[in-house]
Parts: sequence; C-alpha cells; structure tokens
Amino acid sequence: MGAFDLNCLKDPTVFAINREEPCASVELFASKKECALKKSSLKKSLNGIWRFFYAKSLKTIPYGFEKEDFDLQDWDYIKVPGHFETQGFGKPHYTNTVYPWEPFEKVVPGEIPSTFNPVGSYVTFFDKEPSWENTYISFEGADSALVVYLNGHFVGYSEDSFTPARFNLSPYLKDKHNRLAVQVFKYSSGSHLEDQDFWRLSGLFREVYLYTKPCVHLEDVEVKTLLSEDFKQGTVKLSLKLKGEDFKLKASLSDPLSLSGQDLEVLGKEDLDLEFKLEKPQLWSAEKPNLYLLRLSLEKQGQEIEYCELDVGLRRFEIKDGVMQLNGKRIVFNGVNRHEFSSKGGRCVSEEEILEDLLIMKRHNINALRTCHYPNSSVLYKLCDRIGLYVIDETNLETHGSWQALGVDFKDENTLPSDNPLWHDAVLSRGKAMLERDKNHPSILIWSCGNESFGGKTLYDLSCYFKARDKSRLVHYEGLFHDRSYNETSDMESQMYSTVESIKAFLKDHRTKPFILCEYTHAMGNSCGGMSLYTKLTREDPLFQGGFIWDFRDQAFESINALGKPYLAYGGDFGDRPSDYNFSGNGLVFADNKLTPKLTLVKYNYQPFGIEISKDGEITFENRLLFTNLNEYEVWVLTLQDGKIISEDEIFELSLEPGQTCTYKLNCESLHSLSGEIALEVSVRLKHDTVYAKAGSEVAFGSCVLGTFKAQEQKVSVPFKVIETRTNIGIVGENFYYMLNNARGNLVSIKSCGKELLQEPVKLNFWRAPTDNDVGNQMPFRLGVWKNAGAYSRCTGYELKKEEHSVTVIYTHELPQLPEVKVFLSFSIDESGKLKVKLDLNCQDKKVPDLPEVGLLFRLYSAFDKLEYYGLGDKENYCDKLEGSKLRVFNGKVQDEFVPYLKPQECGNHCETRYVSLSDGMAGMKVESLDDVNFNFSALPWSPEEIENARHVYQLPESTTTVLKLSLRQMGVGGDDSWGALVLDPYLNHAQDYSLSFKLSVF
Repeated sequence: MGAFDLNCLKDPTVFAINREEPCASVELFASKKECALKKSSLKKSLNGIWRFFYAKSLKTIPYGFEKEDFDLQDWDYIKVPGHFETQGFGKPHYTNTVYPWEPFEKVVPGEIPSTFNPVGSYVTFFDKEPSWENTYISFEGADSALVVYLNGHFVGYSEDSFTPARFNLSPYLKDKHNRLAVQVFKYSSGSHLEDQDFWRLSGLFREVYLYTKPCVHLEDVEVKTLLSEDFKQGTVKLSLKLKGEDFKLKASLSDPLSLSGQDLEVLGKEDLDLEFKLEKPQLWSAEKPNLYLLRLSLEKQGQEIEYCELDVGLRRFEIKDGVMQLNGKRIVFNGVNRHEFSSKGGRCVSEEEILEDLLIMKRHNINALRTCHYPNSSVLYKLCDRIGLYVIDETNLETHGSWQALGVDFKDENTLPSDNPLWHDAVLSRGKAMLERDKNHPSILIWSCGNESFGGKTLYDLSCYFKARDKSRLVHYEGLFHDRSYNETSDMESQMYSTVESIKAFLKDHRTKPFILCEYTHAMGNSCGGMSLYTKLTREDPLFQGGFIWDFRDQAFESINALGKPYLAYGGDFGDRPSDYNFSGNGLVFADNKLTPKLTLVKYNYQPFGIEISKDGEITFENRLLFTNLNEYEVWVLTLQDGKIISEDEIFELSLEPGQTCTYKLNCESLHSLSGEIALEVSVRLKHDTVYAKAGSEVAFGSCVLGTFKAQEQKVSVPFKVIETRTNIGIVGENFYYMLNNARGNLVSIKSCGKELLQEPVKLNFWRAPTDNDVGNQMPFRLGVWKNAGAYSRCTGYELKKEEHSVTVIYTHELPQLPEVKVFLSFSIDESGKLKVKLDLNCQDKKVPDLPEVGLLFRLYSAFDKLEYYGLGDKENYCDKLEGSKLRVFNGKVQDEFVPYLKPQECGNHCETRYVSLSDGMAGMKVESLDDVNFNFSALPWSPEEIENARHVYQLPESTTTVLKLSLRQMGVGGDDSWGALVLDPYLNHAQDYSLSFKLSVF
C-alpha cells in the first residue's frame, strides 16, 4: 500500500491496519542492572521537538507529505507529547453531548467532517540503533486517528485515542536518517465513538518511543492470582508468550514483607505457564496494598537478554451472597471519577501530576476511581497498585450525542453502537486493547464497557468478551438504565445521579444485583449538598455499595485574558462553538491544582471511622474499614472552651476490629467547672508516615458540644444618649455611634472611636449569587422575586420606644412585588452598650416562593478585612453540607474567604456562628448570637450582585469594600445534579415567618 486511502477515515470497519496485537504494559530492560538504573537500551524515546504542519481541513493537508524527500522548509515546530490546540495550532473546543462539528456539517455515522477536520502532519528523524535486530514504534495516545509512514513507505493506521498503537518499522528501516512521518486526524469514524464530556483536543498527547524485540523476547505476560476459600493459600499463575530458541527463563516472586521469595528456572518455549504456591499470602487491598515483586529474566548462552519486574497483588473480587466482596468482605466504593487533564497540557499529563491527583484522593479518604471515559495513562494503574486505590477501568466509548438531545432519549438508525454490525468490531477492539494492556493490575476490580452509549447487542458482546477473557473481575455498564434489552451486560446495577429516595425505591423491588452510582453528587461549582445521605445509605442497605463523585478536577486551561492577566479559561472562551461553557467545572479540585472546600466535606463523608460523642462523654466508634484495626491509628481527644483548644490528650491504644463498634467513656466531671461553651472533639490520626501523608495527619473526627456553663456575669453599664430628629436617630456612647435613618428604615452609620465602618446603609437581603446548581434548576426564574426585595424595600413607618435604661426603634418594611410579606426591623440598645438587632419576616401567604436566604447585608470599607469568627469552618459550609466543618475560633483575611469557582457564585458561608468580628487592626465591629440562636455569615470583597454579574473571577471589580452577609439560614446548595435537581426539601426556606436576632458592638 503506497499511501493511505483517506476514505478509510470514515469507514467504521477500518480501525487498524498493520497494528500490532495489544499486550500487557511491561517495561523491558536488557538486564537487571538497567532496570535498577531505570534506563533501557531496548527502548528509545522520540519525545521532543518535531517538525509540524497544521492543516485546517482534509482539503489543505500537504501534498506528498509521505514521500521521503518532501521539503520541510516552511513547516513549524511542535512538542511531542502534546496537543495541537495547546501549542497554538487551532483552539481547544469544549462540548458535552453535542458532537463538536454540529451544526457546521450534518455528519451521520459513516461520515466525517470535511471542512471542519484539522490534520496535524508530524516529521522527525532518527538513526537505527546499531545493536537492534528490529525496530518497532509505539504511540501511547493519539487523538483521534493516525497514519504512519517511514522513509516514504506506508506503515500503518490506527484509531482509538487512548490505547497504544504499535507498528513494525523494520521492513523500511535505514541505518541513518530515517524519516518518520505521521498524520493525526482530529476526526475519524472513531470520533463517533468518542463523544465524551471533555475538551476536544488532538495530536500525539502521550509518549512516542521506539523499541526492539531481541532474539529472546517476552511478547506478553499475564498474571493471575487464586486464593483458597479461607485465604490461607494462594497461587500466582503466569501465562507467558515468548519468542526465541534455546533460552532459559528465570522467574522469582518476592514476599512484600520479608522480601524472601521463590525462584523458578525453566528452558524456554513460545508459550509457557508457571505458577507459585504461597502459604498465608499477604493480600492486596486499598487499605493494605501489599505487592509481591515478580522478576523475569531471559538468558541465552549464559547472557541475560531481557529482564522485567512486575508488581503482583493477590486479591479476590466477586459477587457473593448478592453483594460485591473483596477478599471476603463487602466493599463500599468511596469513589470519584477522574478525567485525565492538566490545566497546562490538556490530556498530556505528567507522571508527577498523576501522582499528585492520587495523593490528594488518599488524603481525603477516597478509595476508588473510575477512569472516565477511557483508559488512562499506564502510569496511573501502577500508582494505584502501589498507593492503594480501587479502579473501574473504562473502555474508550461514549456516543451520547447519537441517542440523547436536550435530555430526551431517542433511538434511530444513527444510534451507536446499538446492534449496527458495522461498528461491532471497532467497539470490541477498544475493549480488548484496554484489557490486554491493563490486565495485570490488581487495583483494577471492574471492566467498564464504556459510558452513555445506550444499549444493544454490541455492548452485550463486549461484556461477554470481558467475562470470558477475565474471570477475576466484574463488568460494569450504566447504559442499561436507558435500554434494558440486554440486562446481563452489567454485573451490577449502575445509575447516575439518582436521588437517595429513588435508590431506595428501586432496591425495594430489584434485589438481584448490587447497586452503585457510577456518577453522583455532581460537584459543579458550590455543590455536593446532601452527600451524607448517600454515604449513610451504604450503611443501611448492603446492596448499595457506594458511588463515584463527578468528578475530580475542573477542566479549564491556564490562559491570558485580553488585559494580559492570567485566568482559567472554560468552554466558549476560545470562541469554540457549540460549547457547554463552564459545565467543565465540576471538580473537587480546581484546574490549577488548588483544593476546593468540597474536599473537606468529602473527606468527612468518606472517613473510615464513625465517631459519635454523647453529652456525657461517651464515645462510640464504628470501624468502617475491611482489613484494618483501629489500633493501627492514634486516637486523640481535644477539649475546647469557647472554640479554643485547651487540652489535647491521646487515648490509650484502642482495639476495634473491622466492621465492629465499641464505646469509650471519658471522665467529664472536671469540665463542668469550666465557664463558657465546652466541646469535645475526637480525632483519629495516622500512627506512621505513609506515601500520601505524615504521621499525625487526621483521617477521621467527631465532635459534640457538651453545654454552656456560665460564670456569674459582670454587668457593665455603658452610658449613651439618644438624639432624635424627624430624619435620623443617633445613639451616642463614649466610643461608639450608631445612626438610624427613618426614611430608609435601617442602620446607616456605625462608628468606632469616630471611625466610620459602613460604606453605605445596611440593606435587607434575601438573595445570593446563583450557584451552578441554582442556574441548572432555574432558581433565578423561580425565586427571582427575592433578588431586589431587600435592595428596593420600602420603609412604611417606625415606632420609637423609650424606657428607663433602653431605647428600641422598630421599622416596618414592604417588599416590591411581595405584598403578602411584611418585614419588621428593630434596633434596641440598653445599658450594656450593645445594639440588639432583630429582623422579623411575616409571610401571610404560604404560596410565596421559597427564600434563598433571610438576613441583612453590611457593606463596610475594605480596610475592615481582618476576620475572626466562632462557628463552623474553616472552609465554607451550608445547611446541607455541614459535615467536615469544625466548631472553632478561626482567624483570617476577608479576601481568603472568596472561593474562586470557575464561574463566580455564592461562596464563603459559615453556619452555626456564635460571633464574627471584622477590623482594620485598630477598630472594628463584632456581631454575636442572641439567646443562643446561632446565625450564618459570609464576609467577602464583593456583593452578591457583583459576584453574579461576573463570568470569570478576573471580571470582578477591584474591591473597595468588605461585604458582610448575616442570615438566619441560607437555603442549601444541592448537588444531586446540576441541570434540574432541586435543593432537598429539608434544606429549603419555605414561605413562613422567620426571625433573626443578634447583638452588634464596636471596638
């Protein structure tokens, strides 16, 4: 074949030409010494700078590019690995379900875009390695299809962006100056199978390297592990595919604890099976990722020719007694979905970045990940084996746009893959490539047939292939939810974004399969409200075995805006259309690797120990781990007085077996002599350093307020006077001054020692900057009447009450478009010198829309940016996601309270606040709870309106203010999904009467 026929690009039956058969990912060395140095003479990297020509369509690709003598003088340069679009050739394009060429061209399966199909032509040169008898090439990742030429000869073609494409270069090789030419097509027939929710990027984005197969060569290795019923005996079976004659194979298996091992030595042949018998094997799990070391050495005539090392984990994963079990124990997946993404390199992700992702997971009690929705870099699985994470490995398959539009399912002749025979082999090829590459990793418990690709016979056949080829793992496919025609495709019931109540209803009638949520608690922006209801259900119904949060990291690019300032760019920012804009921002981690506050919530809900503390000091521990005793951790008890730690003591080692509970009684008698609010906090911490955290790092905690023990209060009389005019009422003390305006019906001035704090009058506030979830469920449309209710309220009158030692002013307010609602705002001061503020909202019609929040907004000068509060923190929290927050006194800066979600939105709220103060370091104001009724607050550099009006953080105005929001309660943030799910009913503010009160003072 002289040149590649471009018509093959659109033929789904042509997905590989001359491509090598897939095999296990194993790094081979010429000797054990080379392996120790991590430098193989059997492999040569081609990573680096290549010549490059970018064509915007198939019509403009360079003519004669494949010829050996083609002139490269006018070509550009590009870095490999990397994408076209991240290096200035074309632009990144983000879309979710809609195929990216819509609506530029009507492209049905079996066709590809013609005018909207960029092509990257690559050229590099290399010399033949003198010692190599043959030369092969591996492209570890190429999106979406590539054609390879060497010295003017067609070598091969491959689709499937996320598994290796390997070719034999030997027939066309020269000793010197070999010209390797590669064309990468952005869209091919394979693109119809790659409609994932991600940035559409192209190019050679993973490693490219040459390798050789010496005269004695390990073509493939498969490791299978078997365990007896009682787990006291184990067998490691090796199936080896070998090439060569008259060679010797040496195999050894080393124990993970003693490092002693077993050795085998046999004369080689092409297919060889070996096995090791083990007594009392050390089992692999995410809790205890015990790995044996397998060494394989091939020798010929006494000389070592090839050597490799593999990690081997013994574990058994199965469905038994109706539930998924790992090593005989019911497993719960505390999981997360992970796209392979870097804010700098797109899907070109370094090993260091992959490692950091996994370490963050481990630090936050995440025990499992799903590779959404394609096989990840081989590095990931090796690290998961070693660090300890369970993996669902997912086939590179998603056809969402072919069967769903605007949330409505349909099935027609263009639905893929369905039962269409033209696409059958391409789909199975993708599953086979994944399995064969990744088959030896103990961390992989489940093969997934792909994501959101409807149903049908093809997917069923893929599932059957997985089950026949590998009986050590289960098979997953969520799409059965949409098409039950082949219900046995998946070993488990898997759903997305089902509510807790719908899961309970489903399991009431369907108890034949274990149930997981392959995606849940959609983490877009300020989200994940109500997550604890899901984790609680895993402990209530054995069939519900957890889920995978969508998703781990925001997908956004570090970019430069028109003002020359750095920012994180999301969909549409590159002029990409159609686009789903900031829908790529649904991570627990920001795109630039900073952690979002949601991780605090996740860490608590996924914590391995339940800790409940009663008011009499009895601690109940629940060990949720499968294989680890509590005595492998430290347990500490902290005593807090008014939010400050006054003692910290380690409890003597507690033994608690997995799955068990126990109680421990503290002696709290001495605490009753203390004054103030007394609380206990119990902390479970690492006893030893791990690869992901240092000894002493907290893995779980629980807390309880024992009570408030008040000492005899010293009453201090603070003299003040009231100055009343028709317009204003002034309250004047020695070091403070408050002014009330009778027209506005509110506080318009707060002074401390003559220094004004308020930038503008206090306002009623019933609104928040909509979250992504709010926008998705149309909260601004449904509840928009509250947006201007506070800002444009009208004072209709006031009443002044003077008593011997106190003065009270009560203002009556009406709200625009809400005649059924009356607001009474009262200010009173007594000899304590503190201003008592009370907001009463009276709702006479229960049909009034729910309130986003009920409170007041103070706009202070920006100098008052030093924050102290006693409440839940230190990260933001809301009524439906309090878990993980601690009741403490916290100090910080106002600007640090703002959470830079991809699109600015409501953030920074703190519940159960006892007091909050703001100061400029000299003067300030303090707000305290009244009558033990705690409040919510946020203190940010911007108002809700300013935040709402910005599409990006950089579009927020330069701040000259500190905005303090006080509220009785803000509605929850929700998070069951971000495209319609309402905040759960217990966390809504329904139309009813509300009352907020607090004390205000200056200092």
